[in-house]
Amino acid sequence: MKEIKPLKNEDGTILVISLIVLALASMIGIAATMTASIELQISGNDMHYAENFYRAEAAVMAGASAIEESVTSVLKAGNYKAEGETGDEITLATEALLPDSVDIANDANWATGVGSADAPNALSAEGYNARFLPVQKPPSGSLDMTASTQIYEFTIYGRSILQTASKRLGEVIVEVGYRKRF
Repeated sequence: MKEIKPLKNEDGTILVISLIVLALASMIGIAATMTASIELQISGNDMHYAENFYRAEAAVMAGASAIEESVTSVLKAGNYKAEGETGDEITLATEALLPDSVDIANDANWATGVGSADAPNALSAEGYNARFLPVQKPPSGSLDMTASTQIYEFTIYGRSILQTASKRLGEVIVEVGYRKRF
């Protein structure tokens, strides 16, 4: 009769070891796939943010250009022309006229008629909405007592929103200080 010693019997050991190695390799593969998926989401969000940032910055530059190109008499009347000399006059906003001066991101501040204007069409591609909002501060004097002009300060906000039909994917607001003497 043959005696069986369970500790000395190695039949099937390689099968158990290979199953353990296979399970570990599967877990590593699943973790790598999840990490890659998350990295793709992060890079997509970063791309949307960068695009929004550059469009908001371009909207601010369009706003500064609108202030710079507006005639002094139009600016002194508290208006500006968003599209050069041929555009309609838009009333310059002041902090007192803004619906919500505490939260500049409030959509009411960006509504047509509050003082904001659409950025040029090149900035508002499909899904993106770019606007600028110049806000005039009270005029300040000049250190030069012989000057017949004053320095006017503006805060120009640019906002770009990326949205689909169902949800907003991102929003960026850029704020720039601007001074003009007239």
